Parts: sequence; structure tokens; C-alpha cells
Amino acid sequence: MDDLYVLSDGSHDIGFFVNKNNTDPISKELKAKNAALLYQSVQLLNFYNPHGIFLDIGANLGIFSFVFGANGYKVYAFEANIDNAAQMEKAQEYNQFDVTIIPSAVTEKSGVYFFHNDGPFGHLVTAIIDHEHDSLVNGISIDDWSRHIDAASVNLIKIDVEGSEIEVVKGMSRFLKTASYPAIYTEFNGWCLSWSQRTMDDFFDFFSNLGYHPYIIKNQTTAEKVNCRLQPKCVVDFLMIHESNLSILNGKTILEGSSEMDNLFFKEARKKSNPCEVYYYAWTILNVEKLQQHAKISSFLDHLKRFNQPYCVAIYSSLVSKLNNN
Repeated sequence: MDDLYVLSDGSHDIGFFVNKNNTDPISKELKAKNAALLYQSVQLLNFYNPHGIFLDIGANLGIFSFVFGANGYKVYAFEANIDNAAQMEKAQEYNQFDVTIIPSAVTEKSGVYFFHNDGPFGHLVTAIIDHEHDSLVNGISIDDWSRHIDAASVNLIKIDVEGSEIEVVKGMSRFLKTASYPAIYTEFNGWCLSWSQRTMDDFFDFFSNLGYHPYIIKNQTTAEKVNCRLQPKCVVDFLMIHESNLSILNGKTILEGSSEMDNLFFKEARKKSNPCEVYYYAWTILNVEKLQQHAKISSFLDHLKRFNQPYCVAIYSSLVSKLNNN
């Protein structure tokens, strides 16, 4: 049974349908009618609002899709979880925005894939992750799908696919060129990237090779240019701007992010009550022998050495305490 919840983005009332049995964090916030849940999408909309076509890849229950739809965008929303897609269809019938829901995963190559259904955390099944109760879903590349639309009118792409971001963008290489390299708002999650045997450096190098540079939106007029591959959080959302489209930033205040590998992230780490929010870098790599005495994290250390890259991990309280004492 799906119930309707109406939230305001500050200018429009927007309806969302949520199954009453859903217990994931986003569903809970929608049921609580917490309008703060829309803040991130409204912030993106206010910072970058040229109008046109918006692609929402990994739409979940449609927060970004319906906020952008309510504000004049034509939206194509891709969602592999059939229950989520069905709830979005009900919401679209209620909202009557220009939003088209496509119940499909977005992949590098079109085909059939195993998908793990887990609310907003659903993801394609990889060789590393072995889940029970996975389902088969259709996957389509944007290069194949975009033949049916006016690619030049696509102004913004949002991607939130729990670690498969690189594969998604690989499957839109021709499209990006045709669309003159629109901005891409993408989640970075080092933990999920590892499921596809990817690292943080893989993520940054991939976008850099395409000509994209990451920015973090601070407010509707300000963004920070990311110059350091080091984040204090497990999950970071970047607005990727192509070098040929820097005019997008005209009239905005752009802060230059630090390029120094200093200890600022330790200060951030100490602010976090949740160990998962600590981002690990050189301190870990330089102190592997010292950390090996912590038997509980030996498997993580093996993983770290295998990738030999900065890595985002869930760590134990004893390790957080050790960080605070250094």
C-alpha cells in the first residue's frame, strides 16, 4: 500500500508516494514530511538553472526529478527498482509535471543485469558483491537511449547509482559530445566504488580525462573548486563542469579548495560522531604496521594494500580514539 505525502520546495507543493512498509532513511523522512529532504535538490536548482532537459539517473522516489519538474524542467528519470519506479509513476500522476519515468538501470552497455533491490541503496550486482534475492533488470546505455531525444537540449545530468558512476558515464560518451558536455551532478562514494573494484583516483582520473573538474556547491551563489583528492566524508556530491562550459560559473563566487595534503581532515574527523564519516588517507598508509595490532581491522588493511589508494571505510571506535590522540 502506497501513501501520498506532500512536501513544499518553497515554491511548489510536490507529492511523493511511499510504501507504508518502507523503512529506509529517505522513506522515513518523506513520511515525516520533512521538507529539508528537498534542500539538496533545491540548492542544485538554484545554483544551476538554465532550464531544458534534466536526466535523473538513479531517481529513487523522485526527489530531484519532481523538484526539477515542478520548476519547469523536462525530466527523464531512470530507476531500476520497479517498486520505486511504480511509486514515482503514482506521484507523477498526482503532480502532472513533465516527468517521464523509465524503469531501467543505466549501464555502460545495454542488456540484462542483476540488480540488488535496497530502497535508495539499490545497485547493480558486481563480482565483489554477492547478494541473495537479486532481480533481473533491463539496463540501457544513454548512448543508445538518447537517439530518441534532442540531446542538445540536455543541460544537466544527475547520477546516484551506488558505485557504478564510471560505467554510466562510459555509456554516454557519444551523447556527451553531441550534448556539448552538460554539467554532471554525481555522487562520490568510495565504499560503493570498491564493489566495482574502483578507487577514488579512478573516479577523479576518469572525469579529468573527459575534461570535467569537480566543484562542491556551498549555496546558490557559491561553489568550491576541488583541488585536493581528500574528503572528510564517506559520500560527497560533486558538480562536474566541463572545461568547455566554464561560463556556467559566470556570476558565481568560486572558492579555491586547498591543494595541500595537510591535517585539516583530521579536524573534520574529530567532529564526526559516526566512524563511517572519517576519510582515511596518508596517516593510515604510513602507519599500517601500528594499525595491524588492531585485529578487527586487519581485513580492511588487506583491502587497502590491495588497492594502494586513499579509501573510505567504516572504522572502529578504538581507531577513532587513536586518531584523536595523534
